[in-house]
Amino acid sequence: MDIIVHEVELFINVLLSGIFLGILYALMALSIAFIYSIMKMINWSMGEFYMIGGYIQYLLLASTIVPRELWWVGILISASVAGLLGMVIEVYILKPIYIKRKFERVDDYLTITTILLSYLLRAIAIVIAGPYIFSPPNPLEYNISILSLPLPGERLAAIIVTSIAIASLYLFVYKTKPGLIFRGVAQNSLGAIICGINIYKIYTYAFAIGCGLSGLSGAALAPVFLVYPTAGSIVTTKGFEIIVLAGLGSLPGVLVASIMIGLAESMLSTYINPAYRDAYGFLIMILMLLIRPHGLFGEKRREV
Repeated sequence: MDIIVHEVELFINVLLSGIFLGILYALMALSIAFIYSIMKMINWSMGEFYMIGGYIQYLLLASTIVPRELWWVGILISASVAGLLGMVIEVYILKPIYIKRKFERVDDYLTITTILLSYLLRAIAIVIAGPYIFSPPNPLEYNISILSLPLPGERLAAIIVTSIAIASLYLFVYKTKPGLIFRGVAQNSLGAIICGINIYKIYTYAFAIGCGLSGLSGAALAPVFLVYPTAGSIVTTKGFEIIVLAGLGSLPGVLVASIMIGLAESMLSTYINPAYRDAYGFLIMILMLLIRPHGLFGEKRREV
C-alpha cells in the first residue's frame, strides 16, 4: 500500500512539475509566435532579447537600483527596454528591407539579418559583461509546497509573472480594439490595407511587443536559469519546438503545446532518463511533423 501511495504521489508531483515547466516555456514561444502571426517572419534573435532582459534585471537588483522587494518593477523595466530596443531595430534595420523591396527574396534577407543581429547582440553582451554567469537575487525568500511538490521562491515568482503576462496578452489580443486590428492584419494584410490600416506601423508595434515579451521572460526566469551571454539559446530552442508543435501563428495552440512539452520532459525525465531531457522535446516535434506537419492547430495551406 505504501508503494502505491508513493507512486501516486510521485506521479502527481511529476504532473504538476510538467505543467509549471510548460508555463515557463510558454511566454518565449508566444513572443515568437506573436511576431510571426503578424509579420510572417521568424525573429531568430529572440533569445538575445531574452538575454538582455535577464541582464537588466540582474543589474537593477544587484545594484539595488530597484529594491529586491520591488523585483516585479525590475521585470517591467526590463521588458520595456527590450521592447523599445526591438522597436528601434525594426524601424531602422528591418523596415527598410521589406518596404523598399530592392531584393528578390525579402524573407531570406530578413532571416539572415535577424541571425546576424543575434550574433551581434551576443558579442556586445560578452564585451560589456564578459563570459561570466550571474545569479540575480532571489525575489521571494520563502518556499511553498503544492501538495507535496516543493516550489522555490524564484520559480514561484517566475510562474506568477509568466501567467499574468500570458493572460494579459490573450486579453489584449482577443478582448480589445487594438487586438482586433492586430488579428485583422494577421489574417489578411491586404484587407487591412483596404480598411485604411497602416500595416507597417502595426508591424513595428508587433515586433516591439514580441521583443518586450521575450525580455520579460528573460527577466522573470533570470533567477531560475541564471544570466550569461548564451542564456537565451536553450529557451529559444524550446520556443521553436513549441510553435512547430502548435502550428505556426497559432497563439492558443502555443499554450497547449507548451504544457505538452513541459509534461513530456517531466514525465520522460522521471520515468526514463533525465540525461536526455532536452532531447524529448525534439522527439515530440519530429513525431508531430511526421503525423501532422502543419501542427496541432495550424491550417493546411491551400494550393492554387
